[in-house]
Amino acid sequence: MKGYIQVYTGNGKGKTTAAMGLALRAAGSGLKVYIATYFKLFSVEDLLDFMGEKPKGVELVITGRMADPKVIDKADLVTEMKEVKHYYQKGITARDGIEK
Repeated sequence: MKGYIQVYTGNGKGKTTAAMGLALRAAGSGLKVYIATYFKLFSVEDLLDFMGEKPKGVELVITGRMADPKVIDKADLVTEMKEVKHYYQKGITARDGIEK
């Protein structure tokens, strides 16, 4: 199996949800799943090096707002989540089990 690099970016809701759905599906199919990092724990250069060293059979899923253009260029699949309308604009805060 060839592993690809997927990036989910943008200001819209659903980046982490998409990645977790992929992880759940992979685990349910018997694949090993690892879930790693948070905002600015390593540099873009370190991430690019990591992407370059990815073994052929590993699927790498990267999420976060404002993905660096170099990361986007190196990825095989890039999805940008665009916020069109969100209820937080009406003062609704993050709800347990839904947004947090």
